[in-house]
Amino acid sequence: MKFCVHCGNQMQDSNEICMNCGCRSSSKLTLTIYREKQWFLVNPPIDVTIVGNGESKELSIKKKETVNIELPAGIYTVYAKGGIRKANVEINLDKNRTLRLGWNRVSGQLELWEV
Repeated sequence: MKFCVHCGNQMQDSNEICMNCGCRSSSKLTLTIYREKQWFLVNPPIDVTIVGNGESKELSIKKKETVNIELPAGIYTVYAKGGIRKANVEINLDKNRTLRLGWNRVSGQLELWEV
């Protein structure tokens, strides 16, 4: 299932025109994930998995790296894992969105939030 980028109505994957509003709904949106530049003795890549709306993407993000992913509109959960630390966030990709990924220097927790 996918969602109309204009009205948010759920529609069949094979439909190019929304039955609710009549608009063409085949465009993709961009999810940008930016990893902060942080100085640590050990700072390995962070594994990121994006799941939702019939899509599943896996990638690894190095420090100070920006990744742009094109996805159809819909609800996604973004999971991040670095060592034993994990973070996740659910987003509604109804417009282009940016997520920031980094370590909390006080608690040592992995953080993932929308900018």
